Order: sequence, then C-alpha cells, then structure tokens
Amino acid sequence: MAPILTNTEAEAWLQGFYDMADKLEAVPWFEQYSTEDTEIQYANLPLMTGKDALNMYIKVFGNLDRLAHSVKHFDVVGDRILHAVTVRYVVKGDDPDKDVIEIGAFSECHLRRDEVDGKVKCARADIYVDPSPVFQRVAAKGL
Repeated sequence: MAPILTNTEAEAWLQGFYDMADKLEAVPWFEQYSTEDTEIQYANLPLMTGKDALNMYIKVFGNLDRLAHSVKHFDVVGDRILHAVTVRYVVKGDDPDKDVIEIGAFSECHLRRDEVDGKVKCARADIYVDPSPVFQRVAAKGL
C-alpha cells in the first residue's frame, strides 16, 4: 500500500494535530483531526469509539492547565503514522514552572481521507503510554 501522506505531509499533519491538541480545546481538535467513528485505544483503558473517545478527551483536557507534545521521531507506513512523543502535562492549579509531569509515549495513527472534505483524519489511534502519574495527580487534587 502506498503511503497516504509523504514524510513532509505527515510531519506537517502531526505538527498541526499536536499544536491543536495542546490548546486543550477537545471538540474543534477532535472534529478537525478525527473521523466520526474513530477508535481510540489509550493505554489500558477500554477501546473508545466516536463520541466516547471525544468525551474522554473533554474530561482529560478539563483537568489540565497546560499540555505540550514534542514529536521525537516518526515513520509513515502505508496508512499509518508511527511516532514517539514526549508529553508535558500541568494539572489544573499546579505551578507550571515546578509541577510539570513529563511522560514518553508511542502512537500509531491509522489515517483515512475524509470522503466529504478530503482531509486526512485519524480513524484509529493506538496510544502506548503510562498516564498514571497524571491520573494520580488529578485524583490527589480531587479533580
């Protein structure tokens, strides 16, 4: 299968994807970069589809003051972008200079071209990460 994006296009897609995610505005980010029936396998959580996946991101983003992704490297394989990222989280109310939680992650985004607008969107994401430091901090703060 020929790649759905060139390396240059994939790099720009990932940059846009994470720039928008880092704004912590789940709905516009999800609508622009995910298919309506997208499947998200996030860490060890149950597989989420469509609105359930969006609702998970709304909840997670609502507990954060800051989110920053840095792509370390990526490869395009057919309809997938495989990539490693460093993610920096600041939980709501924490000091952004002292209380940054940094976690490494690896993701596999399965891409599909939208039949309506022609944009490339994520149809499935498998996200390999241990988010427990973030979830523990959120729980400790009672958020």
